[in-house]
Amino acid sequence: MTGNPPGGRMSKRRYHEHVSEPFVLRPLEEADLAAAAAIEHASGLQRRTVAARRRELRDKRTRGVALEVGGVVVGVGSLWLGVDE
Repeated sequence: MTGNPPGGRMSKRRYHEHVSEPFVLRPLEEADLAAAAAIEHASGLQRRTVAARRRELRDKRTRGVALEVGGVVVGVGSLWLGVDE
């Protein structure tokens, strides 16, 4: 299943009908950078270079996250700490 259902909500029963395996949200690792690049390319979103993602992994103000289903990275994201925001 892709995207949100109409109205943006799905019952727990319907969710489990479509998602057969639990997901894991975990810190992004160096080994995930190729998957992150592939996901960004497929999504049509603004792409970051592998070097930029590597810098984010070392930056104390950012946290990369990986969404994994069945041991496969299916989503990525970045969290930024903005003290004045």
